[in-house]
Amino acid sequence: MTIVAAVAIIGIGALASVNLFVLNNLYWRSVKASAAQEVAQIGGRLASRIAELPVVGRTNPEEREWREFTRIIRSFDRFVPSLAYVSVREDNVILFQESLGGQAARLPPPAQVRLGGDPSMGRQMVMLDGGSVPVMTFSVDVATAEGRKRTVEVAIRREAIVEEESGSRSALFHMFRMSLTTIAVGFIACVLLVGWLIRRELRRTHLRRQQENLAFAGAMATGIIHDFRNPMSALRLDLQMLDKEASKGAEARFDRIEELSGRARGTLDRLDDILKEFQHLARPEQEVFLPVDVSDAVTDCMSLLSSRFGRAGVGMKREQTEEPLLVLASETGLKRALLNILVNAEQASPRGGAVCVKTRSLRGHAVVEISDQGPGIPESKRRKVFELFVSTKPGGFGLGLPLAKAAIQSFGGSITVSAAAEGGALVEIRLPLLNPKSEGGLRPGRRN
Repeated sequence: MTIVAAVAIIGIGALASVNLFVLNNLYWRSVKASAAQEVAQIGGRLASRIAELPVVGRTNPEEREWREFTRIIRSFDRFVPSLAYVSVREDNVILFQESLGGQAARLPPPAQVRLGGDPSMGRQMVMLDGGSVPVMTFSVDVATAEGRKRTVEVAIRREAIVEEESGSRSALFHMFRMSLTTIAVGFIACVLLVGWLIRRELRRTHLRRQQENLAFAGAMATGIIHDFRNPMSALRLDLQMLDKEASKGAEARFDRIEELSGRARGTLDRLDDILKEFQHLARPEQEVFLPVDVSDAVTDCMSLLSSRFGRAGVGMKREQTEEPLLVLASETGLKRALLNILVNAEQASPRGGAVCVKTRSLRGHAVVEISDQGPGIPESKRRKVFELFVSTKPGGFGLGLPLAKAAIQSFGGSITVSAAAEGGALVEIRLPLLNPKSEGGLRPGRRN
């Protein structure tokens, strides 16, 4: 999550920088266009103002009037430093031309001169100060009293646009620098924050793993106690009966002794299988799944728990199909799941009650239904009973059904809890059936 946040912050910073760069270019173009328009307006107004002077429209101006006109033109340098020259032409003959210079002078009031229209603008290269200089020209046509056409031309250096831009350029530069500084500071702060969050998340992950390891170790220990308690009770009972039978001396029945010792060996084998199962849980390895007959597994589990059910005064009922129910699973894991469910059913059933086990095939699945005559499980708690350490029994560990669900799901099956017809709980297990026609070509499944 922290990596995603870091990438997002970097992307936002890059996007903000790109947007700022694009906006800067757009604004800069707008400033240049505004500066050029402003210079054009100044040049046009200046050309019109000069064209309104009386000497321009007079037929034969005297030399004194041209000198006064020159002084006025030179005074414009104070207000328009970029002014290159001013010229007056008539029929392509230059009547007057003056470059920049001179001192300021007051302009006389404009005379009534008929202008030929708005100033026209052009661009050209002129020789000024011994070099070629680009200028912008503004021309106004003036008609004299005799109807002659004169043209007043004002040239302004292109550097006037740069000068006009200077103020906006400075403001834009400071604004851009301030924005960039703000983005950089914010970006660095975000990077530092993300770095701190990453370090904190790593520490929390390490602590969480330690806590999970401790919780797993506790669950393992609790699970071992949970799974060992039932077989150990059966083993203790068988050994007591074996001791009682052996104490009869010559009257002891050897077939009974053989039966009890065989059951004790079977219980010890069961305990060994449980240890192996927890070893697989603690150190997961590839486990080979083989074809297992669900009916046989149910029979073995019911036989193992028969003495326990007898002591509790709870009966067993069995309804099974005649056809084999072969599934691909671990026999130890499947029996362990069935034992946990049967023990829960026995503990929930009252004395004198019974636990019913049904096995059948349905739509390509082997179905095992285990129902009891206990109080049942409320609908609101039926999903929670499959969570670790959740138990509806006083003193229960809450491991039986979660471990059973994990085993069944690893075989590709499902397990659900509902209400039984007798009022108790009904646990239904469904496992995919193997196709009898392809059993010879089965490839064992594996669980990691």
